[in-house]
Amino acid sequence: MSVKIFVLGRPGSGKSHVAQFIRDRAISMGWTVEYIYDYKWLQALFLEEIRLNIPEESRAFRAKGPEGRSGFDVVDFSVLNLVLQQIANEIRRQEREAPLPKKLFVIEFARKSYLRALQFFGQDLLQDAHLLYLQADFETCKARIHQRIGGGSELDHYVSDNIMESYYKTDDWGDELLREYLSRLQKAGIRVQTKETDNSGSNLEINKEIGATTEQALSQETEPISVVVQKAPQPKLENS
Repeated sequence: MSVKIFVLGRPGSGKSHVAQFIRDRAISMGWTVEYIYDYKWLQALFLEEIRLNIPEESRAFRAKGPEGRSGFDVVDFSVLNLVLQQIANEIRRQEREAPLPKKLFVIEFARKSYLRALQFFGQDLLQDAHLLYLQADFETCKARIHQRIGGGSELDHYVSDNIMESYYKTDDWGDELLREYLSRLQKAGIRVQTKETDNSGSNLEINKEIGATTEQALSQETEPISVVVQKAPQPKLENS
């Protein structure tokens, strides 16, 4: 069975840096790694709308940001759910068609509701998953996004101040309902480990902590449970 590490947190919290660090550390430990970040999938849908010349009033995205960076704002937030479904299906396809004994999926995304987002992966993909949430205050995240505009990396994603304020300012990571959901998964035999890490300091500090976390996650026994007595109840999905 493959291992999944979800790297979560609002834009600007340092997810891409941490996800790449995890990938590189895992490769050095002999693992095959698939790094999936949802911005790339969303951007592909945005560019497809342009290619197909879909009328602007019918588009799920609006062009936004520096010229030449293919930046966008999401207008129809249902595409956020669509992309998570596509990512989950891609992971299942890879596990089915090309199973490997030491395969790690590093899955990076930000959402307002992680309670809803995690449900798209199902209990099969959450088994033995590690949820790593990066904490950084809102103003720090905004400042980091401004600093990276114009950077040369494909991971220097543009996120507008409007979307940051209207969608990403708060999320449900610390909410009671998410805690209850994860607890029900545990009781049903779905082993999900969570870790919250402050990423307001230097890369050196976060690298040291994430390195230890990665090594611990990949060295743990992850043999599947032979029998799951019951499935954890799924909370009712609400609109985005």
